[in-house]
Amino acid sequence: MKHHNVKLMLPMLLCFASLCVSAHDFEVDGIYYNITSTEDLSVKVTYDGGFADSGTSYSGNVTIPKSVKYEGETYRVTSIGYKAFSKCSQLISVSIPESITNIGDSAFYQCGGLQKVIVPNLAAWCTISFVNQYSNPLYYAKHFYSDANTEIRDLIIPEGVRKIGNYAFENGLFQTVTIPGSVEDVWI
Repeated sequence: MKHHNVKLMLPMLLCFASLCVSAHDFEVDGIYYNITSTEDLSVKVTYDGGFADSGTSYSGNVTIPKSVKYEGETYRVTSIGYKAFSKCSQLISVSIPESITNIGDSAFYQCGGLQKVIVPNLAAWCTISFVNQYSNPLYYAKHFYSDANTEIRDLIIPEGVRKIGNYAFENGLFQTVTIPGSVEDVWI
């Protein structure tokens, strides 16, 4: 009887082990990626080979690049995936490039140590699709920067921005917010 139980459990264990190991396709400079399209050469940031929510992937100051090279190809970094930074309590700052268009469900969930969100291109930030408030690192950091040293206290949305996405400025500490007439859709 015991022999049959082992036969049934072995395939389940192998399946579970493969899920843990395949959380990312590759890693470059301490950042983990999944290939999202081989046709347009795009990737998303994800967590390491452990479980999402492990909080072990990222710490310190993380700068997400616009593109990354892997196996002779240059991939555009276009999104941050589901729970990619979730529970990374040692994460201090994150710099998000203009190439990011989508940030997945709970990507920054419980990042209590996060102090800075660095966004060099404010117009691009306005167009990011955030799945929920925990997708936005600003929800925890509260401090929004245009570079490593310049905090934005008076938020001025650039002229020409037509839409400000849902949760784009969730929980940010701003003294004033100026929205130009070009904005047709606001979710602040």
